[in-house]
Amino acid sequence: MFILLQVERTLPREDGTYEWRVRALNSTGAVTSSISVFSTDFEAPDAPALLFPRADKTIFTWPVDLKWRRNAEDVAGGSLFLHLADQASLVSSFPKNISSASFTLTSGLSLEPGEYYWVLSLMTGPAIRANCLTCASSL
Repeated sequence: MFILLQVERTLPREDGTYEWRVRALNSTGAVTSSISVFSTDFEAPDAPALLFPRADKTIFTWPVDLKWRRNAEDVAGGSLFLHLADQASLVSSFPKNISSASFTLTSGLSLEPGEYYWVLSLMTGPAIRANCLTCASSL
């Protein structure tokens, strides 16, 4: 017969390395597991540098490459949000998971001419309000 116990422990909200193990006591004595180690990292990565398109840039042709530079090496990915001009409504099929430092908007998104805002949110960081993208025509 096995009895499963769950123990929760609150750790300080600071970076650190922790060790844990399990000790079981049965009729033949105590058995201790090997030590497992994990680390916590609560420091948000630096905001990405948004490279293209620049704020209030008017785009006349497709495709449109959104480009940014990550300023932190430990960022594994994030999410890309494309908002309508009201800055609250999302374009259909967004957000997108991203793992690189660029994303291409194609005519297949069927964007109407108008103003769009893109926001990049890193996995461990806050959302960053990004440059304004204005689509002047669709192809």
